Amino acid sequence: IDGGAGSNSFAVTATSVLGGDLTVNNVDSAAINADVTANNVTLNVGGTITQSGGVIAGQTLTTTSVGGQDILGNVVTFNATNNGGGDIVLSNAGGLNVSGVSQSGGGVVDIDSDGDMTQSGGVSTDGGDISLTADNGSLTMNSGTTTTSNGGDIDYSTTGTGGNVTIGTLRTCVGAVCVATDTGEVTITSFNGDILSAQNGVVNVTADTAVLNAQGDIGTPANRFTFDGMGIDFERITLNFTGSAFVDSRGILFISNKVVDDISDARRETAASAQAAALDEDTSVDWAAYSEDITVYEINNEGVNQPRAEEDDEFANLSDEDAEAPVPLSQLITR
Repeated sequence: IDGGAGSNSFAVTATSVLGGDLTVNNVDSAAINADVTANNVTLNVGGTITQSGGVIAGQTLTTTSVGGQDILGNVVTFNATNNGGGDIVLSNAGGLNVSGVSQSGGGVVDIDSDGDMTQSGGVSTDGGDISLTADNGSLTMNSGTTTTSNGGDIDYSTTGTGGNVTIGTLRTCVGAVCVATDTGEVTITSFNGDILSAQNGVVNVTADTAVLNAQGDIGTPANRFTFDGMGIDFERITLNFTGSAFVDSRGILFISNKVVDDISDARRETAASAQAAALDEDTSVDWAAYSEDITVYEINNEGVNQPRAEEDDEFANLSDEDAEAPVPLSQLITR
């Protein structure tokens, strides 16, 4: 459907293309005034896309606008571009694959699905906020997928009976490393599951600040959640979780409501100092004991001595025969 020449808005009324595709081209805006149904739907307009009806695409909805777009959909895959002012907003009735979103006009990107959401392509704004929400489902970024806001906030979350949130890379800073002028907070919320990394070793978050809220675990022992490129002059990461957290903060300070297993060098030293201070010992302590799953049996001038597994709690390897009873590390360190 071609809206023709001129600068008039184009109204799309009830349209159904059974087994085929629908493409709407208009030099100005387009208004969806009734349900539009087709296998693949493409909307290319020089203004805004608004609607009072719904867009039902058996496969893919592809949109291009200059003044923004606000869409109600029931689509499988969504790909959107906006090259001017205005926002990109999609509220989807079912599960959704976000194959790519580009917002270059400074507006926000707000995508919501009632079911699982997968992000298979990049999402970017020019300083606008980005929000992806999976209601009653999981939210999964594919490995290698990046979301960049260039200064805006990024919010990825599951709600309702939603499950895990799996993150590729979220970046609010303009470059790979944040500088003093960069802004933007990353917030990740897993309402009823874990917050995971899509790929081992990938940098998951680079931002001015970050807050992670999980009703479960953050990361796994083999696939830690990684922060990098963030400032190290003050606390920038907040972790809230009910299970365990396995992260690599690369020396960035953070706060947490529980013990965190962090492999970064700066935190190893902090963990050792905290353990030594807790037991009034003026000595260094092996950082590897900084885990809620390890019991500290003795601290001496040689570090932490622990029983070998085959000795079944017989303390034959302790250098001090008067070693005190085991002290769970969770009682020694709360941060």
